Amino acid sequence: MYQCYSAAAWPITFCDYLFGHNMGFLENPVNGKEFFDFHTSFFSLDWFVLEIPYLVRLLVAVGPHLPAAGGVLSFAAFQGDLKRELRDIMDGKSERYAIKRRTIFHDYVEADLPPSIKTPQGFTDDADIFIGAGYETSGHALSTATFHILDNPSIYNELVSDLCAHWSDPQVIPSWKELENIPYLHATIKEAVRMSMGVSMRLPRVNHTSAVQYGRWEIPPHTIISMTQRDILLDPTIFKDPYAFQPERWLDPETSKYLEKIPGVVLARHAWLYRKAVSCHIRSISPLHLLILPSLAMAEMHIILASIFRRFDLQLVDTTRDDIEFERDFMLPMPKAGHRNVKVIVKATRP
Repeated sequence: MYQCYSAAAWPITFCDYLFGHNMGFLENPVNGKEFFDFHTSFFSLDWFVLEIPYLVRLLVAVGPHLPAAGGVLSFAAFQGDLKRELRDIMDGKSERYAIKRRTIFHDYVEADLPPSIKTPQGFTDDADIFIGAGYETSGHALSTATFHILDNPSIYNELVSDLCAHWSDPQVIPSWKELENIPYLHATIKEAVRMSMGVSMRLPRVNHTSAVQYGRWEIPPHTIISMTQRDILLDPTIFKDPYAFQPERWLDPETSKYLEKIPGVVLARHAWLYRKAVSCHIRSISPLHLLILPSLAMAEMHIILASIFRRFDLQLVDTTRDDIEFERDFMLPMPKAGHRNVKVIVKATRP
């Protein structure tokens, strides 16, 4: 389910906003599998890439010349197409440049940015950041939600009941705002975001202008400060029984409002973007996009999860908690080696 969710969340929606078209991975699952297999294997190198950023370009350059490099070939071909497309947008030659619904990179072309950033390679680097951040955390959160929903009959029944009560015709997809107002669905999405964590690495920050007061300690300027979201999202003093998947904890409006103000919870909802901003030093993203893109991710998750469980009666197959529980830290929370594959079968469709 992880690759299915990632293919639906990223190439269809994010690429449409970025470039005006999607990658068609659902229609061509072979190319999609190669691409996602390569990206997944690359996560194990994240700690090296953090220290040696040019390792990515080295792999893309030499990868096609290595044996059994299908995933690298797919990624390298995608990189070449991406750079050509962004160069056309910069030169005003792209057919999509004149369309009414402009893409993010059309705005970048006209933005007041330093010349060193407004280059084909600079925009390609930023596009890679959006792409890598756009599918992984959404796909992981949706896989986490799917496992826990199907592993808990009471949660499954409550979610399906709530969806059917608010969504009468499964062939007509409601808007995100309508789906967001389905209480148990919205609570399930929030709990899935908490449990999937988004990012497991520590997120370093530096205040260069003034000291930071932390309790009775004063932290001087230019000091690197970091924390890990896991310590907050699984803190039993904040979340009762933190390792249990409990959408009910988000149903009370006052409790939900309090929990969402906790820094780690805020970061978890935006982690797919923070992760890349930290690890790749994103340069040209605007404050407006910082607001829009997390909302886009939440919209994706509501629409995809609601569509799956409103239309299909599913059952887990050959899947255990080992396939979704955090065991290894590759900047992203990874399960045990050899796992990370939530499998389901469709038992029936819903009227």
